Amino acid sequence: MTSGLRAACGRAIHVFAVDGRLLSGGRAALFLLERVGWPRSARLLARPPLVWGVEFAYRLVALNRDRLARVCMRDESLESAAELQRAEAIELREQLLACWCDRERDAL
Repeated sequence: MTSGLRAACGRAIHVFAVDGRLLSGGRAALFLLERVGWPRSARLLARPPLVWGVEFAYRLVALNRDRLARVCMRDESLESAAELQRAEAIELREQLLACWCDRERDAL
């Protein structure tokens, strides 16, 4: 991973698609949304001008992560929120890996 990509990953999510595309920000979120069971919504939101709104909303949330965490997590400790995020990330990673493995098997 290059230092530029590492810095970019700190600002937004990135997805390397099987077809070689590198997606980031709102488009990466839509890619993941499609893969975890919301394909119609993802495809609809991926069309202009809706995708511009998704990108804007993603940037707005990404730039204000710390503030949003403080506001949304008042009742929970940030440690338990981080644990929950890690668990969700692991589950999402497993779903994506299963999806990728299924596609690779089908390609053979």
